[in-house]
Amino acid sequence: MKKLLFILTALLMASSAMAMRTVVFTPSIDKDESTGGNVSNGSYTLSKHGVTIYVSSGYITNDYYRFNAGSSITLSLDIDWETLYEGEYGMFYGRLQQAEFVCVSSGTYGPGYIDTMGSIPGGNYYTSGSVGIFDAYGSNAREDYYLTASSEVRCTEISVTVYADEITPVYNYSEVLNVPGGNIQFSSSGNYPWITVDAGGRSYAQSGNQGVASSTSELTANINISQSYTLSFDFKAWGEGTSTAWDKCVFSIDGVEKFRYGARDNDWETYMVDIPAGYHTLSWSYIKDSSVNPEGDYFAIDNVALKIPLDRALNVSGGNIHFTSGGTYPWYAVSEGSRIYARSGNQGIASSSSEMNATVNVSQYSLLSFEFKAWGEGTSTAWDKCAFYIDGVQQFGYGARDNSWETYKVDLPAGSHTLTWTYTKDSSVNPEGDYFAVDNVSITAKPVIRGDVDFDGSVTIADVTALIDLLLNGNTASVSLTATDCDRDGKVTIGDVTALIDYLLSGHW
Repeated sequence: MKKLLFILTALLMASSAMAMRTVVFTPSIDKDESTGGNVSNGSYTLSKHGVTIYVSSGYITNDYYRFNAGSSITLSLDIDWETLYEGEYGMFYGRLQQAEFVCVSSGTYGPGYIDTMGSIPGGNYYTSGSVGIFDAYGSNAREDYYLTASSEVRCTEISVTVYADEITPVYNYSEVLNVPGGNIQFSSSGNYPWITVDAGGRSYAQSGNQGVASSTSELTANINISQSYTLSFDFKAWGEGTSTAWDKCVFSIDGVEKFRYGARDNDWETYMVDIPAGYHTLSWSYIKDSSVNPEGDYFAIDNVALKIPLDRALNVSGGNIHFTSGGTYPWYAVSEGSRIYARSGNQGIASSSSEMNATVNVSQYSLLSFEFKAWGEGTSTAWDKCAFYIDGVQQFGYGARDNSWETYKVDLPAGSHTLTWTYTKDSSVNPEGDYFAVDNVSITAKPVIRGDVDFDGSVTIADVTALIDLLLNGNTASVSLTATDCDRDGKVTIGDVTALIDYLLSGHW
């Protein structure tokens, strides 16, 4: 069955070079879709996707479209440019410069003439020539052009080519880069604006100066936040150089550089940084030198989000513990009902680990307390394990618990300590839940009780054992040195053991 093809072509001409970008749109129409269907010696209309051809005298057969001698032909363009170009190279806006009516002639009836004001090279093609300028951005801007068949013309194929200049890509960065529910507004301009890409199962934005020596492509976003947040985004740095970044991927906040990479491992990774309340400008730039174009040759970002900081999610009211999490699968804050907490970030990722840390300094013996939910895999054996460590020593390791919040408490001797929470997954099953969650972390100084050497809140025979162990082995890991000087002579000796035993027997010091 014969088809009517409308080819809508936008040619983007760079002002400083002859390079152009072409967008081809090729909808087709059956003759039965035209007004009147099969037409014999009458008027007919061919219409599809905003392009309409009105013929005053002619007919349609199974083999060709006929324009009778003297018939008038109206070419009407009624195109929503935003809709037309979306999904091809993002979105475009521009000004129509020229439209060409094209007829592939049939046999002895071609080439005929349709008021040709200029021809397209190649024989059986004819054009209306220049048809003026109209601004099509943002609306269905209609324009009509009038032609006349000076002799009979039969066309086996008809098409319309639309040329436009001053077309600028308008990429919907915000739709591509924000996480669901995000509303950060991004912009990019200059000679090499960032572009949007659909590849590898994700939509993202990447720098637009690939292969252009001594050039810069920049993407920016302005944010105004009433309280501190953690900025998080995925990125791929595929520039040039390792120890020295020649073609460099740079991220900055308020003009202060946060990282600069050349060639990384050329895979997606996550970056997180805390941002205080206030107005801030975020900038991602790919800056190329004058020489080699590396493989890849771009800076890409995705999943930009302002997240509740871990510190705000995890500390109790008035707490000031600082938490950090990085790597490929960082922990992140979750708001769930009335609770805000932190959760491991490797849910569903086999053979992975997600880690969160905090370094604390306590001036005296204290109690560390936090709530947790261990929703891993395994009971007697923890296959996907929720583990907590103090100074590298594991305090607990659970697979699947009862999957509800519970409280863990442990003593912290005076000094500096590294607290670590990890969710480590094996290579097989992803359990229900599949995460480790923590909330309400607090450190409270414990009152010092004379003779409470093991710091369990009471003075018992166990404190004698702990004191003897201290004297024999120097084991200070779980004892209070302040509580051990039972005879108050300013030092810890066997005399303190005697004083402690006397207290247990007599009930007074």
